[in-house]
Amino acid sequence: MLHMQALRMDLHAHTTASDGKLSPQALVDAARDAQLDMLAVTDHDTFAGVQQAQQAGARLGVQVIPGIELSIEYAGELHLLGYGMDMQNGPLCAALEVLQRRRRARADVILQKLVRLGMPLARAEVEAFAAGETLGRPHIARAMVRAGYAREVGDAFDRFLAIGKPAYAAHARLGLAEAMRLLHGAGAAVVWAHPNLTTQDEIAQYALLGRMVSLGLDGIECFHPSSVPPAQGAERLRRWAKALGLHVTGGSDFHGEADGPALGGMLAYWRPQDDYPHLTSPQTRFLTRISHKRGG
Repeated sequence: MLHMQALRMDLHAHTTASDGKLSPQALVDAARDAQLDMLAVTDHDTFAGVQQAQQAGARLGVQVIPGIELSIEYAGELHLLGYGMDMQNGPLCAALEVLQRRRRARADVILQKLVRLGMPLARAEVEAFAAGETLGRPHIARAMVRAGYAREVGDAFDRFLAIGKPAYAAHARLGLAEAMRLLHGAGAAVVWAHPNLTTQDEIAQYALLGRMVSLGLDGIECFHPSSVPPAQGAERLRRWAKALGLHVTGGSDFHGEADGPALGGMLAYWRPQDDYPHLTSPQTRFLTRISHKRGG
């Protein structure tokens, strides 16, 4: 059992199994270097990196929580984080396989659009950046940079790949109720990821939060680069979570980019022990649940 007064955690990080730049082993190495006690691997639509990360964590003394990030049908950007689920759950695994097929088909559509824009890329050039099974726009953007079509990944998105840009293609997503049902059916704790990236309109945020609570939401990612310093929304989200009996989480959304957030960076704003004072209190049922090792 972890000593909560010293607990350092990051509950939102990606590996090369989806769109991160570090392998599962390298991510856990980075977590150890950041002196983290607990790390959640939350790749997009896949568990492919979790087992390797858990094996590395067992060697290095970092507790690795199985997690996942799912994109939800919504006018903007709505994501859910699931933690501590059964990674062999049949319905969830079947849904993830469908999402992976749709992601690959979407990548082909984007590549066809780039050809029409005079920027041909071979599928193999993109897959060279995708070490895992999840193929996404960041991999295409990195291939565009290597080919000289864009200065950097952000430039590729800003001019070609973002919503409304000429090479954009719609994302395969799950409905909110379906995603919640699948995650809960696999035993997951479900958290609303980075609410400020969904909308910064407080009224719209609270209305959407109410809908998710009615579907069984377990927590809010209050501390995320989009909501800190705390005046940018973290403390408001935290107040809402406490008032609604939801759990407070924090994560860097780490992808390994040199100019991106640092792993464990939210600890500059969030003291996990304030929300999880000890593992036996009612407030820490969530942490107890996600820290239970499954298949590791």
